[in-house]
Amino acid sequence: MAGEPLRTFLRHLRRAVGPDGSSVSDAELLERFVSRRDEAAFEVLVWRHAGLVLGVCGRLLRQPEDIEDIFQATFLALARRAGSIGKRESLASWLYKVAYRVALRVRIRAAREAARRQRVADLPAPPPAGSNVGPDLRSLLDEEINRLPEKYRAAVVLCYLESKTTEEAARQLGCARGTVCSRLSWARRRLRGRLTRRGLALPAAGLTAVLAPSAAPAALVDATTQAAVVFASGQAAGPLTGQAVALAEGVVRAMMLSKAKVVAVVVLVLGALSLGACVCVQPVLAEKPGAEEAPALVRGSGDGVRMPAEAPAKLGLQVAEVKPRAAAKAQLLSFTGSLAIDPDHLSRVRCRCPAAEVIEVGKADGKDGSRDLRAGDKVRKGQVLAVLESSEVAAKKNDLIDALVQLKLDQKILEASQTAYDKGALPYLDYMAARRAVEADRNAVNRAERTLTIWGVPEKQLEAVRKEAGDRERKPETEKARKARLKDWSRVEVTAPEDGTLLERNVSLGEVVVDGTVNLFQIAKLDRLKVLAQASEADLPVLEALKPEQRCWTIRPIADRDAPAAEGSIDTVAVTIDPSRHTLLVTGSVDNAAGRLRAGQAVTVSIDLAPPSGEVTLPAGAIVEEGGQTFVFVQPDAKQFFYEQRRVSVVRRGGDVVHVRARLTPEEKRQGFQTLRRGDRVVTAGAAELKAILDDLKAGEDR
Repeated sequence: MAGEPLRTFLRHLRRAVGPDGSSVSDAELLERFVSRRDEAAFEVLVWRHAGLVLGVCGRLLRQPEDIEDIFQATFLALARRAGSIGKRESLASWLYKVAYRVALRVRIRAAREAARRQRVADLPAPPPAGSNVGPDLRSLLDEEINRLPEKYRAAVVLCYLESKTTEEAARQLGCARGTVCSRLSWARRRLRGRLTRRGLALPAAGLTAVLAPSAAPAALVDATTQAAVVFASGQAAGPLTGQAVALAEGVVRAMMLSKAKVVAVVVLVLGALSLGACVCVQPVLAEKPGAEEAPALVRGSGDGVRMPAEAPAKLGLQVAEVKPRAAAKAQLLSFTGSLAIDPDHLSRVRCRCPAAEVIEVGKADGKDGSRDLRAGDKVRKGQVLAVLESSEVAAKKNDLIDALVQLKLDQKILEASQTAYDKGALPYLDYMAARRAVEADRNAVNRAERTLTIWGVPEKQLEAVRKEAGDRERKPETEKARKARLKDWSRVEVTAPEDGTLLERNVSLGEVVVDGTVNLFQIAKLDRLKVLAQASEADLPVLEALKPEQRCWTIRPIADRDAPAAEGSIDTVAVTIDPSRHTLLVTGSVDNAAGRLRAGQAVTVSIDLAPPSGEVTLPAGAIVEEGGQTFVFVQPDAKQFFYEQRRVSVVRRGGDVVHVRARLTPEEKRQGFQTLRRGDRVVTAGAAELKAILDDLKAGEDR
């Protein structure tokens, strides 16, 4: 079968149809292999789809040897099961699904082994070198693509994972180009919606850039092709690793069991050696063998799957009854944080006038009133913090006096002009000139007053300037009095805007202040401080469920645990979560009338929770997470191998257990959540395998 004639044919085939046989469809090549055991046709298929298979393996696994094993196992399975593939035009989608499921099972099995050895949680694999896309997005994209119905997944795989044009995909699938475009549009909307619910977005670069196929080494393709042809005949697969052959054998056995192209069973039987059972775990009861040959989808209020009699044992399924809880006690939710000054109670005092010299620093109140103010001193609203001397302020006050005096004089001239004009003794133009002079004087007065107000001169000093202008009109000012007045008017008092504690003093005697943006003083009210606490992501459901009367907490300094607790209230819970630490910011305030707490202090935040009621505690292994939703599987009848899926609401998590809600709110009922009751038999091991089987049965129904 394999030999020089085949190699010659392959070379002729590549010359005739291109390097990858692009003019010959997958269905034609597959038919040649099935009917004639045509190694050349199979090699073209391997070359054509090698990048697709290698790409999905590389996104899920980190070990090169595992990637090669699954690559080879996928094509070995294709060689053995080629005759049973119904939709041969969708071969790329078939290969993608097999490779994804086998890689996923190998990844889960490796994680379990690592957890047993190291007793640490498995970390997600880093992205391939050179990728700027996070590992979460890449793996989630593969997960969501795998969940698409067959006809949509086939279009996505061809156009986005194998970089084919819509015309090429239409020819491959045997449909119109418009049909391919509409399927791609539907798939993109579905992917975008599912990723959005997970807090992610489709990359701007597009799916092709993120999920580009990987280049396959020629040696790997050649070895896989030769071994696959041998493997198809039921013989040993030559030089391939035992792992690759074992994986392929598992795929073939699973396909034969499912009898209906349910690829989930393919992968699940491979790695279904579950971990030890949790407390109170009961073995799955036996049933008469031979009742059913393949898993079956059962529709209902909660969709489920009916398994063959021998399948639960092979998958390692274990169940446990939901037990009644002991009398609940009040719980304490606790996390750490720090204190800060409330920005709404912080005042920044600045110099608003032009260049000025500090000629006096305010004095502290109390017994030690002879010393200058310093950080930590209490100040009162209106208390003098510093006195500045500014020649420009004095000059502007003098300009105001001149404008006021000139206004008075021009008003008298206008009155006389009005009388003369009325008698016909004054021309109209002269009368209008007198009116214009008065308006100009008023504008000058307004400009001077506005400037002084902007510079922070209080109304009391402006009133003194107006009085001085009135006195000047009645009695001329001497030069000596003028100099004394200018010296006094050059003084600018900087006062406290409110009661509080002086946090900063940034001026010294004799210093010249030229920058109006610099804080001369900072004053804060410290009788109530802001609390910034970092809560665990797992505490979010509890925090969101707090009623208004429960949104209070107690604060204790970490460094002084004997200090009395201070009472405070919760204001906000952040709408975003720190992805690196998986924490969220909770803000609020705490009473500090006694002054024992300090801004910047590390504290412990405690929230008293009402005794939990209406909750069920399950082993963490019973929970299946998918698409931001949480599911469990329940076996209603211990004598029947039927497992019903229920969507549950997680209240909180702790260690190796998860607490789910047993009584639902109206909103949760509307969203489709279901409850667990006393005596329900919950699958505690193998739930992930059941979920994958159920999803694939649903996908097969959509085809």
